[in-house]
Amino acid sequence: MSTLDITDGQALLAALVAFIDPIVQSCIPTTSYTSSHISVTSEGQELLVALKKFVVQTTALKKPSSRDASTSKKDISTLSTDSGPPSQAVATLRSIRSEGLPVEVQEEARTYVFNRMPIRVLALGADGAQPQLIERNMILQRVLVRLSRRLVDHTPRPTDVVSWTREQLILPDIAGYAILSHTWIRDVPGEVVYGEWATRVRNLHGYAKIDRFCAVAATDYGVQFAWMDTVCINKESSSELDESIRSMYKWYRHAHVCVAYLVDTHAIEDMHADAWFTRGWTLQEMVAPKNIEYYNKDWQRLRLDTADPTFVTAQFQRATSMTEAEQTSLGTLPPSRIMQLASYRKVTREEDGAYSLMGLLGIDISIAYGEGAKRALFRLIREVLGTKTAVIDVFNHGFLGGRHERVTLMPASLADYRHRSTAFDNLHPGYRRSPAALSRHCPPEPILLTHLGVRVPLILVNALNAHVNSANVPFGDYTGSVELQRVARSPATARYLIMHKEAYLAGFYPPTPPSNAPAPPPDGFPEKIVLGILNVSITGGTVRFADLCLAVPLCSVGQGTGVEVVPVDEFEMMGNMQPAAFQIRNAHRPAAYSFCIAKSQLGKHGMQFTTIHL
Repeated sequence: MSTLDITDGQALLAALVAFIDPIVQSCIPTTSYTSSHISVTSEGQELLVALKKFVVQTTALKKPSSRDASTSKKDISTLSTDSGPPSQAVATLRSIRSEGLPVEVQEEARTYVFNRMPIRVLALGADGAQPQLIERNMILQRVLVRLSRRLVDHTPRPTDVVSWTREQLILPDIAGYAILSHTWIRDVPGEVVYGEWATRVRNLHGYAKIDRFCAVAATDYGVQFAWMDTVCINKESSSELDESIRSMYKWYRHAHVCVAYLVDTHAIEDMHADAWFTRGWTLQEMVAPKNIEYYNKDWQRLRLDTADPTFVTAQFQRATSMTEAEQTSLGTLPPSRIMQLASYRKVTREEDGAYSLMGLLGIDISIAYGEGAKRALFRLIREVLGTKTAVIDVFNHGFLGGRHERVTLMPASLADYRHRSTAFDNLHPGYRRSPAALSRHCPPEPILLTHLGVRVPLILVNALNAHVNSANVPFGDYTGSVELQRVARSPATARYLIMHKEAYLAGFYPPTPPSNAPAPPPDGFPEKIVLGILNVSITGGTVRFADLCLAVPLCSVGQGTGVEVVPVDEFEMMGNMQPAAFQIRNAHRPAAYSFCIAKSQLGKHGMQFTTIHL
């Protein structure tokens, strides 16, 4: 062995083992094969000796240097058998893998694996037995081997190798992977996690789920890789956990198939009661995948495609409250509806209520466990306001206020979205609305979160309690009405007339009511309020009003005169079970829906554009 450097021999041996292993597994559909069948001791040494003899007999070798000679005196038996190829082996392996593949193919594969696939996956054999836990470098090598094989078999050779590569990468037998959606085992010892992979046989109950999932992935869908959050995420690494949570939606979206395991379900008839529909993270796992298949507790597929579609729709509506229309357009649900659905789901860590919504809302925030649910929700909404143009819908929630806290435009918790207005969800003859009407509306100025509250542009209009005067006497050309429901143990309602003439008389609360004044409004509703309309747009000098207005009810704690608005610090929000939703009509053309007013003419009709902090 005088001409074979020890380090090079070790690298070559490790590379050969890693190279042969996936090929043998793909060719031998048996569970009896493992990489341990390729010895790196006696058989490996014999292989190196044979290779050395071949090289000596066929190649004119250069005379070794003194350094090489001293090294070559060491016996081949001193080669280490430690697991894991050294850096030279990785380089050798890469060259073996990429041989014959155009550079464009290799780069396209590398981009795909490192940007669209999970950090770590389970590599599967033909029947899914004895999976191996591998990371992206090894994923890439396996993908390149299969691409090389596919390119050799492809006749004629594709002219556009990049487009060809993209088409091949999404195939299940190249880079496609199955992803699992499930609820964690609550018993002890529970799930097999990343740190327990080497000793997984000690937890037969936990490993059984991995084994059955891998079998389903390989045999039912023909994929070579599988992913599940229990064992494929190293939660001891904060950076890996952060990347995994922020990439979760993308990973589910790009999966070849999502296998939803319903552990409490026997048949379609009882699937609505499964705990899977109650967990926070499974909401995005239900929405994100392009292809999702449901399995019962015995890992038998629930054939939803052959069942009565009306019954299946009803089952999902019972489980999620989503209507038939929403079930067919999951990707277009408005933000407030997404957060309403999330508010009824349970999470183990309170911050996950917000973190699990990142992908659904199309935003990204850092993970900071320990910050609390309220702070996590604050950062979530701040990111929506800072990165999206259509943001009004995030304020479609009940204005309840936190315990011992004043009511603000920001929700106190996700539970506030349980009281969102559904008036903007349903199409109605004559209206130009859609299920995401508020989501598409762009505010006339940026909405900012500040230490004073939410800085928001509004159109302010006055309103008079109908208990004071029920006659419709508009201040200008426009009028309307709205019903408010106060937050109380016994909720009460009051009807307000928008832009009623008396609502603009001096003083919101007359200090000395006249003797002939009507009795005070019931249940503490003020005589006069201000409504701040959120969903208006301003182009140039023209203000366009929607056919249905979303507004926040405001109380004045000072004295206003005429149509002038009282100072900003003398407004406070009223607690209200739902945001105010109403229509404004032209008193002279009541059949008209949306309309425009010149900004300079707002005051003439009892309106004012301003920006305040709420």
